[in-house]
Amino acid sequence: MVEAGCARGTDRRRTWPDRRSCTTELGRGLVAVVLVTVAGCGADDGGSASPPGTTSSSSSVEQTTSTASETSTPVGTVAVEGGPAVATRETTESFESPALDVTLYVPVVSGIEPAAAAAINKRIDDEVGSRVSSFRRGVGAASPNDEGPPSSFVGRFEVTAATPEVLSMRFFESMYFQGAVSGVTAVYTQSFDPATGESLTLDDIIAPEAQPELAELAEQRLVEDFYAGDETELRSYTTGITPTMLQHWSLSSDGVEISFEAGQVGADHMGPLTIVVAYADLGGLIDPESPAAVLAAT
Repeated sequence: MVEAGCARGTDRRRTWPDRRSCTTELGRGLVAVVLVTVAGCGADDGGSASPPGTTSSSSSVEQTTSTASETSTPVGTVAVEGGPAVATRETTESFESPALDVTLYVPVVSGIEPAAAAAINKRIDDEVGSRVSSFRRGVGAASPNDEGPPSSFVGRFEVTAATPEVLSMRFFESMYFQGAVSGVTAVYTQSFDPATGESLTLDDIIAPEAQPELAELAEQRLVEDFYAGDETELRSYTTGITPTMLQHWSLSSDGVEISFEAGQVGADHMGPLTIVVAYADLGGLIDPESPAAVLAAT
């Protein structure tokens, strides 16, 4: 597994990552991605780009400064033939009114058919741009507060699978509102078919009628991994895991990984939590034609 943010161990319990700027974990050596910070451009609230180091004025009351850097950091030693390559575009932006700093580490996909790569990159950029825009609107609507550092938004990602059959990524957001006691964190995932550039849904991996059983397995993992087998602890946060709570899923060499928002299945201070339902535990739930079946067989 490769992340733009920090290196993590192989513990199946996964929480909000450390805020550093290099990462690597290759699972069982099945996935290799060259993670490179490439020359990027600052995205405005609509996701468009500006040349590195430029300064532009979007209005008489708002100044935007964008910068980008280029550093090459190879990660991993095992390549999956025909799989996508993923690089990291790092951009920073500063806004004066309201005061806001934005730092983004955004994946840039290549190594596959150009049309498919372009489609994937557009879907990624559209989602990132939408989320930054939403946060900016929230900052602008908040009561003015000059106490402490400015509001900030930091976006990172990790690659959980990059094979000819599937590209799965998990995205993390660290958000802080000026004057607040502490920040908040968020998580979401995106998975794609590298051959077509189309997005994959959980229905493409596990049939809807089988997803309640996946939810039960996810609940078991939460109880075992985070609450030492005490189901009552989990019940203090949720009445139970349902299929509608499985939307933040990704694939890895270990299994189907499911992330939950901060406060959804645990205390807020625990941040987003991620569990792994091993392929061996999924049995016949996986669609035999899905990318998960290929990973499970390796």
